[in-house]
Amino acid sequence: PAVVPPTIGRLNPDRGTIGNVVTIVGTNFTDVRRVEFNGTSAEFSVLSDTRIRATVPFGATTGRISVVTNGGRAFAATATAPAN
Repeated sequence: PAVVPPTIGRLNPDRGTIGNVVTIVGTNFTDVRRVEFNGTSAEFSVLSDTRIRATVPFGATTGRISVVTNGGRAFAATATAPAN
């Protein structure tokens, strides 16, 4: 079967501070390798093919969330704004 890239449709919430949990809603999340907050790797759990729960990591800065799978990388259209 063809490898399909992930997509990100929305974030809930779309802003948060370090340590907050963000739900990422999209598609093709079955083989997630990394979740990043503006390039900083985050701890995450894949809940389903359409949902990931990720924690805003220490060191994250304002920027986009990305999801990396074998099929490619998807970027969220909205930005997070970690603040301490």
